[in-house]
Amino acid sequence: MGGSGWPIAHHTLRPYYDAARRFLSSDFGAIDPVPEQSVFQTTSLESWTRDRNTAHYHREVLKSSKSILVCTDSTLVDVRMRNGGGAVEAFVIRSRGQEVVVRGCAFVLACGGRENARLLLNLQRRFSAMFGGEGGPLGRRYMGHLAGEIACIEFADPSLAEAFFFRRAGQRTFIRHRFRPTDETQRRHELLNIAFWPKSPPPEDASHRDGVASALHIMSRLRVRARHRPGRPADPTVASAHILNILRKPGAAMIGAASYAYRQATPRSRYPHYFLRTPDNIYLLHYHSEHAPNDASRIALSSDKDDFGLHRLSVSFRYGHQDFQSVVRAHELLDEWLRSQGYGRLRYLDDSGDRLEGIRRHARDGYHQIGLTRMSDRQGDGVVDTNCTVHGVANLSIAGSSVFPTSGQANPTLAAVALAQRLGDHLTRRLSTRGSPSPAPHDPPARSSSTLTEGRFLRGRTDGAEA
Repeated sequence: MGGSGWPIAHHTLRPYYDAARRFLSSDFGAIDPVPEQSVFQTTSLESWTRDRNTAHYHREVLKSSKSILVCTDSTLVDVRMRNGGGAVEAFVIRSRGQEVVVRGCAFVLACGGRENARLLLNLQRRFSAMFGGEGGPLGRRYMGHLAGEIACIEFADPSLAEAFFFRRAGQRTFIRHRFRPTDETQRRHELLNIAFWPKSPPPEDASHRDGVASALHIMSRLRVRARHRPGRPADPTVASAHILNILRKPGAAMIGAASYAYRQATPRSRYPHYFLRTPDNIYLLHYHSEHAPNDASRIALSSDKDDFGLHRLSVSFRYGHQDFQSVVRAHELLDEWLRSQGYGRLRYLDDSGDRLEGIRRHARDGYHQIGLTRMSDRQGDGVVDTNCTVHGVANLSIAGSSVFPTSGQANPTLAAVALAQRLGDHLTRRLSTRGSPSPAPHDPPARSSSTLTEGRFLRGRTDGAEA
């Protein structure tokens, strides 16, 4: 596709995946490659980490480390430059009413995709030629994913559906299978990356006839009322249907609901989602698709400013016709393949003529904030180089999915952490070969400011304890 492609090969990132999995508390390692099936793969796997709160998982390490400083309740408000914008002199942080100047040899922005770009766009206001100027790549090609449901999948046999339910792997990691077009199918039909998996009907829909789900739904409604949060008035007909589901097998329903509630209250045994087995083997089919690069999908600075004097963002997040058309075509190919393999078939939620419009109508994302500071070989084509160092700024790097040139179909977390590990290695090698030069000369800090240099600590608090 136009504007696609990475300037680094996958083999340069692959060695960091195991370290990234360990960092994210996943004990599910890489699997041996499986020969590709003819049109679609059912061997594609999705894995979930044991602890989905990474800060909680690493809390003790952060507290005990003598080389890591955590400053909470702090906001980066300025990037001071030297050499005409060619290098960073210091980060300026506002922390509990004080202005703190942080100096060092190397600086990394890891503030999230939009905030990384916003800080650089504010910097570009002072140095207009940076990042290719106003018409340059900074803040453009804002990508997320295209996700939703336009069809149900009807499996020919319950055992085929069960292959796509969550199950444990390793110690406490959950995995599930997905449908994914093979590489050859993608090339032949010019598809964007996409994956599919069955999704059970929501628990509030009593037509699932599942007593456990109905019990969980009623328990959830009672919790809402107990917290004095008014909800929608209960429909007597719907409530009766849920009660009927429970009364079919009341003992199993209550034991199952209690067991599930207990597991969800225990972080290390918590299921990613509750999955309902349907009696007719029909499930919603969820898709998660790549968002193609698009210069019109972008962010820019607005005239409004935040409490620290930085310009806020104006966001224009857009999809293109290619995104929608690829999703429709992938569904058509999957339906043909399911029928030919005896797996089942698709049942569309909309008429054939409404499918594109249905996807367009429900298309919203922007969560992963990909592409806004994209990686490139040449300075004019991107914001960072192949080592995630900002073009033209020797000691400033960026970590996170904002450096991705493309979005892919998968959540970007694993690749973003692997890139950060790779960046850490790069900075370690670079600083070890040049030594540890003193920070650049600077003007005395303003009144009510303090200065942090290497080896100095600003105490912060994490969950009520010193870090």
